[in-house]
Amino acid sequence: MARIEIVDQTLRDGQQSWWGMRMRLGHALPIAPDLDRVGYHAVDIAGSSLLEVQVRDVYEGIEEHDLDRIALDLPEPWRVVKHALDALRPGGILLAYLPTILQVGRLREELANAPFGMVETLEVLQRGWHVEGQSIRPDHRMVAHTGFLTHGRLLARET
Repeated sequence: MARIEIVDQTLRDGQQSWWGMRMRLGHALPIAPDLDRVGYHAVDIAGSSLLEVQVRDVYEGIEEHDLDRIALDLPEPWRVVKHALDALRPGGILLAYLPTILQVGRLREELANAPFGMVETLEVLQRGWHVEGQSIRPDHRMVAHTGFLTHGRLLARET
């Protein structure tokens, strides 16, 4: 099977950070009663033996090369585009999550001035549904905006 190379520069709270920090079951057992009390039915602590965890400033550069994906969740992803050019393999994808459209505009400017194609921005919406017997419909109220995902594919370098 082909090896897939990904840089995921995201920080999360709660359970998602546990795997990144290589938390073992023995670390979680002392707080298990608290997790149970607040209502967690199950907490899955995924092993991270397939991941290499590094703490570095991605704004300063990316040491890896021939990456398939770079996922960014940080305030100024446009500062990473120049580093992504050397880190991604041709056809590799840069993905960024941003909360404001002004940030998206700045990222799109940077991507337009770099050899990225098929650049697209999607707004992430959340809409709940009312499901009660035969009454199935969207909720009357919805959170209309939660953020934007922008992705682009590094084009092949000219030889």
